[in-house]
Amino acid sequence: MVMAKQVVRKAKRPVCGGKQLFLLLILLVAVFAISGCNSGGDGDNDTPAPPAETISWSQKISINDVDEIQSVVQTEAGGYVTAGSSVLADDNRDVLVVKLDSLGAVVWSKNYGQKGSDTSSCVLEFPGTGYLIAGQTGLSDGTSDIYLLCIDSDGNVLWEKTYGGVYNDMANSIAHTSDNGFIVAGSTVSHYIPADAATGAKSSEDWDAYYFKIDNSGNVIWKQTITDERYTGEDEYGLSARETMDGDFILAGNSLNSSTFGDILLVRTDGNGTKKWTKTFGESYYEESVFDVVETQDYGFILTGLFNSSLGGANKGCLVLKTDSAGNQVWSKIYQAAITAGAGNAIVESKDKSFVVTGYAFSHGNSSNDIYLVKFDGAGNITWERFFGDMADEKGISVQVTSDGGYIVAGNSTDDGLGHIRLFKTDKNGEIAAK
Repeated sequence: MVMAKQVVRKAKRPVCGGKQLFLLLILLVAVFAISGCNSGGDGDNDTPAPPAETISWSQKISINDVDEIQSVVQTEAGGYVTAGSSVLADDNRDVLVVKLDSLGAVVWSKNYGQKGSDTSSCVLEFPGTGYLIAGQTGLSDGTSDIYLLCIDSDGNVLWEKTYGGVYNDMANSIAHTSDNGFIVAGSTVSHYIPADAATGAKSSEDWDAYYFKIDNSGNVIWKQTITDERYTGEDEYGLSARETMDGDFILAGNSLNSSTFGDILLVRTDGNGTKKWTKTFGESYYEESVFDVVETQDYGFILTGLFNSSLGGANKGCLVLKTDSAGNQVWSKIYQAAITAGAGNAIVESKDKSFVVTGYAFSHGNSSNDIYLVKFDGAGNITWERFFGDMADEKGISVQVTSDGGYIVAGNSTDDGLGHIRLFKTDKNGEIAAK
């Protein structure tokens, strides 16, 4: 269901000429003399403030034949910036950044990259500078490094840096820190075994969750790797990292091992990256993966991701899990459980202290995914659910609270082998008004 765009604007005030302005000043002096400029009165004569401007719209954007979005952020000026990637003619990728105005119209779009295939995972506004994009870049030897790109508000490159070791490295998220720096979460290959043509053995590699702190020039302050100490030779991935209210860091990721389908990994460190505790969540015959985490007002955490059971039935859905400040599980919920698909990809706290998740789910009897948006309270009780999409396969990837209390939702649409960017600007109830 493709939504229409509606803009409700404040009425324009007439422009005053010189004479009208003089009369207006006299009137204002008289009003202030009568009222004594007393803002503490009973309010009977107060004029209500005009309602805030409400904007809602939907957009389907095609810059190249195959575009994908991974992140969206509202700018201080009221527009939006998205980051993702485009598939090039040689099947490599370049980072794609698109800037839009407050109504979703494209202001500019630019591709960035180095010699290999380049993708982005996250974009942030860089106060007073422009935007910071995190992703990965392919190298000539077939490996990849973490790639950070800083651009100004017009898309001009200010600096770009790569980070990595001998093998593969990738970034999955980046977040602001209280000292005007950034925390990056991703993964790194700690051990690699090449293929052996004589024995027919395939190459193998072990991934560790990886995160590091940088200053606002991109210089590394410290870096750490995280492994699941229950297993040896398995893979751990860092998907999301944020600074906590008391200056610690919380890292959410996944641990994939041979004895279970996949567990959630939650790690808390101090401000220097030293581990305080590690928690895992998961059971046999279930795959539980996490993609994002936020801190709650009670100093706990809420995570969102994927639930997948091998036991049949309605075995897939959007997973939401709440912990206390020590990482102990308080509750977990599965929204929109279905036989086919469902997941939560991003979470944000709303202005009323509830939470909103975007992801994807089957709905309306379609044979493909729709973008899924759900709001719930601190106990996991659903306030409302929304679905956006048409007959294409569509998935919500990123969500942010906007300055008017609504939400900007970014996702991907795949139809006939082509990829498009989907953006939805909703009101505070997750709705887009009809034209």
